Amino acid sequence: MYENSAAILNSLLASLSRVSSSDTPGIHIKQLANIILSVQPTAEERHFRYTIRMAYVYGQGCCYMGSCANFDDNFIGRSALDQQGMDLATRIAVTDAIYAGFPGSPQSTFSLDGSLAKRSRRRARLITEFVGSYASRKRGFTIGIVGVVSEFVKSFKEQGFNVIAFDLDPIVVGKIYGGVEVRHGISSFDDLSRCDVILATGMSLWTNTLATLVCFANAYDKPLLLYAETAAHLVPYLVGRGITAAIAEPFPFYVFGGDAVIRMYSAIQNLPHARGVICLPEI
Repeated sequence: MYENSAAILNSLLASLSRVSSSDTPGIHIKQLANIILSVQPTAEERHFRYTIRMAYVYGQGCCYMGSCANFDDNFIGRSALDQQGMDLATRIAVTDAIYAGFPGSPQSTFSLDGSLAKRSRRRARLITEFVGSYASRKRGFTIGIVGVVSEFVKSFKEQGFNVIAFDLDPIVVGKIYGGVEVRHGISSFDDLSRCDVILATGMSLWTNTLATLVCFANAYDKPLLLYAETAAHLVPYLVGRGITAAIAEPFPFYVFGGDAVIRMYSAIQNLPHARGVICLPEI
């Protein structure tokens, strides 16, 4: 269905690019930034170390990265539809920031408050219960997690599911989280084929593994769900276009202050077209 992450972004931008920048004076890049994040929400959770690429067009777009890469601030003021020369993280953040203007219709919305530990555990429970609704309760049912979150592993196991965990971070691979050893990447399709439902992180867009997961899930008829801080605004528009459902957590995320929100999407989001041409919000 998709060759790589660039192809996924191109599919979302295909109709947007039919509008010239002169017709859309508001659709320019107003902000780019990097946030360096180091956080361990609970004593049982892994220590997350990431850089987050931020962009603002109609709202705050985000992309988690594994390292602190610089961005070209010459993109500030450029049309957000003109992404030539951008690295993948910037493209994801900018496209996400465009789609922030089209909030879609979530099936349900939940707020997260309280201490960081309380937020982390409630978030895990909400997400795993939503994913579990796509699973049969038959004995031996297996959830595949691509992008390990220890609280997710723990919550799935508490609900009686088997878990196979995958990650690309060499610091995480081979370690035990929630009683499950983390396997490397998604290189072993034998392991992935044992999973009845696959839950992947939105960061799989940045690691260029989402397209592979989409192809695999469609070929083997397995539900593929995304939980997305990366690309939280655009991921709902992939429901029915390669993924089964989406859990979106737009910025500010639960590890920051302020109100954190989880939105569940299980229905196809109509791409924001009007008579074949994009309907861009007023600025």
